[in-house]
Amino acid sequence: MLHQVGMSSFCALGAGFCCLVSATGLSKGPLCLYNSTSGPTWGVPLQPVPDSHAGYLYNRTMWSGVCLEPRGVVQWNTVLFGVMGGTSMLQTVLCGTNILISVMGLILGQGLCSNKVWVSPPPGTQKHHRRSD
Repeated sequence: MLHQVGMSSFCALGAGFCCLVSATGLSKGPLCLYNSTSGPTWGVPLQPVPDSHAGYLYNRTMWSGVCLEPRGVVQWNTVLFGVMGGTSMLQTVLCGTNILISVMGLILGQGLCSNKVWVSPPPGTQKHHRRSD
């Protein structure tokens, strides 16, 4: 059980890190070729500027006109990091649940949740004891 708690904790840490990377990738925006004042430049044009705008995630009109190459990179970035973030959040919840169940098994013991089946002898094989009064 202790090994299971350790492995689940390690997996929850990895899933949490993946969720953090996905959230960062979504908030920063994709790396692409865009038109700047000095001509076409590779960079992150959709990176949110404080107190300027809400960001590219809330303004879909920005998606098609900003990045010249690669085509469709904004949609790709949004879908990829959205799916990765969602699945890693789900994985974090499942690992957390597994950790709780394993810790409960360590504290309360494994016999608490196990089903116990009693086998009774077949009919007619029981010995009948007569009481002598």
